[in-house]
Amino acid sequence: ILAPILNSIVKAEFEGRIHLVEVDIEEDSKFVLDSGVTSTPTTILYKNKETIEVIKGVKRKDEFKAKLQALL
Repeated sequence: ILAPILNSIVKAEFEGRIHLVEVDIEEDSKFVLDSGVTSTPTTILYKNKETIEVIKGVKRKDEFKAKLQALL
């Protein structure tokens, strides 16, 4: 549900400036434990390898767009 929304935003607005990484939480339990993911979907925004924000659940497209813009 969430990946197509984020992919469309990044492709249309931020291509080459923001990179998306999708993690399969069933395959990467270490990441889940290390990052504190407790529910799905969870979006974690990083800048310079530091966590900037953790977003739980699905948000509106314009909300995600604004949060990504704030990273730049």
